[in-house]
Amino acid sequence: MDLPAGQKLEEGLKTEDIKAESKIIALIKSNFTGYLICTIKGYAGIEEGVILFKQGTIIGAFYDYINKDKELLGANAIERAFNCLLAKKGIIDIVALTSQQIDLITAFQEKILLKEPMDIKKVSRAIPSKYSEHYAKQALEGSKAEEKTRFDIFKRAGIFGVEER
Repeated sequence: MDLPAGQKLEEGLKTEDIKAESKIIALIKSNFTGYLICTIKGYAGIEEGVILFKQGTIIGAFYDYINKDKELLGANAIERAFNCLLAKKGIIDIVALTSQQIDLITAFQEKILLKEPMDIKKVSRAIPSKYSEHYAKQALEGSKAEEKTRFDIFKRAGIFGVEER
């Protein structure tokens, strides 16, 4: 899913160097509006989780199993996005947006919205204690999606001029 570039507040954070719950709570307490994006090499290859914030509340999420061409939205994605933050090897970026930009994203992708926005209490209960491949196995169970090559991933991302070997 394409997201506005916004203002990068933090870039290239390593998942192994942060405490997921503390980072999310700090964003909530700071009345953050924007998104946190986490990219890992997980059970299903490259995986990416995005958590949307609006004025210090988590309002939406999506999760993409890039190699398997499978995307989950809203309530189906938030647990996986939290799980992603706990992976041993991953990169996190935090990008600030305006409320209008968040509204525009959600207007065109209503399914990414959570039925009930999440505050600090709900976040503390929802974040798993450690990373688990269970989420990927469950999401991809029975999936017949073909694994994508690096060339396909670059092509999907709009990066051209990369030749397949």
